[in-house]
Amino acid sequence: GIINFKSIEESSYEFWKKIIDVNLNGTFITCKHIVPSMKLNKKGSVINVSSRAAKFGGFNETAYCASKFGIEGFSRSLSEECKSHNIAVNSITPGTPIHTSMSQKTYSKEKKRIWKDPICISPAFLHLGIQTSTGINNQYIDAWKLSKEIKNQYD
Repeated sequence: GIINFKSIEESSYEFWKKIIDVNLNGTFITCKHIVPSMKLNKKGSVINVSSRAAKFGGFNETAYCASKFGIEGFSRSLSEECKSHNIAVNSITPGTPIHTSMSQKTYSKEKKRIWKDPICISPAFLHLGIQTSTGINNQYIDAWKLSKEIKNQYD
């Protein structure tokens, strides 16, 4: 995903469209191309990357928050569409400050002091990747919490 901080007054349509195109439309396009084969195979797991911004909003983050709120609605609806095909659809948020190229430019010095390597939340992604519609499905998942809960499950 991408983020940039602008007030509504500073936000041009082009600015808005770029963030929506990458974050929300990118999610749609990916699912549009992958879900049909999952439906044919009667199994699969979709994991859409969300953000705390999808639940709480943020100062000068109208475009980013709208894109992440959109991913939440999209994921909930897609889950309903896919559950009869044994496909799980979830959204996931890191749940803790993670060192990424985006956070490199957006995090405060305080958050950069406590950020974690992305590998620490990979167990959550792997665990969600093996779910079906009868497992974890139609949820907004905190990757940090889930990774801690399951850390000994795959040893």
